[in-house]
Amino acid sequence: MIKCIVSDLDGTLIKPDDTIEDRTWYLLQDLMAKGVEVIIATGRDRNMVVDFLRQYPIQGDLILNNGAERSDTWFLRHQYYPMNPNAFRQVSKILVDR
Repeated sequence: MIKCIVSDLDGTLIKPDDTIEDRTWYLLQDLMAKGVEVIIATGRDRNMVVDFLRQYPIQGDLILNNGAERSDTWFLRHQYYPMNPNAFRQVSKILVDR
């Protein structure tokens, strides 16, 4: 039994015009009605998913900003996971040295 589906948005769940294929949307609605949790994982930030969620009311968690933020779809539970400054410096140095 499927308990959870995690999907990216751009190019995976949604088309370039920010819409979901009808068939896909009907399937997601059916799965959610059966209790399957739908989680969106995206590089977008909170402001970039608000309009999408108005059009497609998915009830589940959101993983935003490539994992730096976590929220529910109502934005009532919202947490930030900023990168450790030392890790950022190390990654930056590696990229500069290339």
